[in-house]
Amino acid sequence: MTRKSGQWTRRQFNQALAVAAAWTLLDRRSLATTRPPLAGFAFVAAGGESPLDQRGSIQVFQVAGSRWNTVQALSVAAPAHLELHPHLPLLYAVHAVGLWNSLPRGAVSAYDIHPATGHLTLRVTQPLSLAAIYPRHAALSPDVRHLLVAAEDGGIYNLLPLAPDGSPGPPTAIRKEHGLGEAGDVKTARPRHVVFHPSGTTAFTADVGQESISTFTCERDSIRLEERTCSHAGAGPSQLIHSSSGSCVYALHAGDGSIAVHRLEGLQIAAASQILSSRRPDTARMALHPTGRFLITAGGGNLTTLAIDPRSGSLTAISSMSQQQHPAGIAFTPDGNHLISIQDDSGEISQAPFHAAAGIFDAPQIVARVEAACSVLFRSA
Repeated sequence: MTRKSGQWTRRQFNQALAVAAAWTLLDRRSLATTRPPLAGFAFVAAGGESPLDQRGSIQVFQVAGSRWNTVQALSVAAPAHLELHPHLPLLYAVHAVGLWNSLPRGAVSAYDIHPATGHLTLRVTQPLSLAAIYPRHAALSPDVRHLLVAAEDGGIYNLLPLAPDGSPGPPTAIRKEHGLGEAGDVKTARPRHVVFHPSGTTAFTADVGQESISTFTCERDSIRLEERTCSHAGAGPSQLIHSSSGSCVYALHAGDGSIAVHRLEGLQIAAASQILSSRRPDTARMALHPTGRFLITAGGGNLTTLAIDPRSGSLTAISSMSQQQHPAGIAFTPDGNHLISIQDDSGEISQAPFHAAAGIFDAPQIVARVEAACSVLFRSA
């Protein structure tokens, strides 16, 4: 009998039952009391009310348990995405604007983070190349020598070199995507999300317009296309996540909320080995648990935990919790004990305790509110 993609095998079903049974033996109260309290700083980007609105802010919160105290509200032009430097107290913000200094381009800023207070101080703003308008995502290379920026509306990638102190320089490599023509249908390039392979110079990008995953080799002076892989026809990928082993890529599709699992053959993306259909097509975000054991999806009224098979990378749903609002972003704290979620309709920010022993969430608690929130990061104290 042929098994449809996304259906559970008997083994997967039994694994899910075993996990659920194990959870019933755990004492939630004891887990909560032994868990160290959440402490650090949260950074929340908030954009304008429309794509043409360049107003925005970065809100800084000092977090102690469930208490979120505002440290700073910094006016910033349309911050669409935030990235933390992995080693330095430095925050990058991608400005989703169509004009910077009266020229058609976006920009990236670097902010120093005060270690004790979390307060941000602008270090430098680096404009992108001409026509690289409305950038909405960026990723740091594993060696932290480059920042790859995707300008969705311009269909352009910029590679920015990073100095040893983390400061971004002018783009040294630019790639313009011209779209694809298939059977008379022209698909305009709209790169929305970028990730680097752990090996270094290879980057994978989700192009929702071309409905494909593009593989690039990124070197100081070039962004070279290696291949394109159709992830799921009719529903372009909007977000990519690497498995912690680097052997799989998970692609979330904006059109129908499905998730495709792609094995890597070397640095080449294979056809999807599994496609999980979504009952609710508005699944909007994914997050990988720091242990690499779980993939979390948010949207469609649910927060769902998917267990990752360590050998094949395949996904099995093991728990789901109702979530009434539509998420604009989710992110785990570095210790993996909490998931922070921001809602794009209400601006509510919530934190949900997560028990990695069984992949189960406790009920989320609303801790703050930021209008038009679109990106969130947490830095431990």
